[in-house]
Amino acid sequence: MRLWLADHIPSGATFVCAALSLFVPWLIVKIFAALHRRADPPWKKT
Repeated sequence: MRLWLADHIPSGATFVCAALSLFVPWLIVKIFAALHRRADPPWKKT
């Protein structure tokens, strides 16, 4: 049972890549939102 489980669990690199695939786009959205809050002209802010 233990060998079967060890063979079917993804490697650590897979977990890191999966976490980065969620974190990087979230970070980009937050950065762009902050840039828009600072750089948009007053007439364009809602």
